[in-house]
Amino acid sequence: MAAPAPPAPPLPISPADPPLPPLGLAVSPAPPLPPLPYNKPPGPPFCPGPPSAPLPINGRPSNVWVGALIALSRVCCTLAASALAYEPAPAFRARTNWL
Repeated sequence: MAAPAPPAPPLPISPADPPLPPLGLAVSPAPPLPPLPYNKPPGPPFCPGPPSAPLPINGRPSNVWVGALIALSRVCCTLAASALAYEPAPAFRARTNWL
């Protein structure tokens, strides 16, 4: 059996053609028109009024409408009130940064 023929070489890549020159206008455009006369002067500057305030809040606090958000326990209040009676007073120290 004969060996297969080698592949054909790739076609050469030719560079792209240069871009075409821009299309030039034969006649230059007309210059812009001058501004029209201003016959309506601006009004006086805005005079600020009193600062806007938020709307007044209804006099009732929200916990009147929804109830207390945290229900206090009678036992908890009693323990908190009596805790100071059982805690001894701290010893007086003139300097507290020594061992």
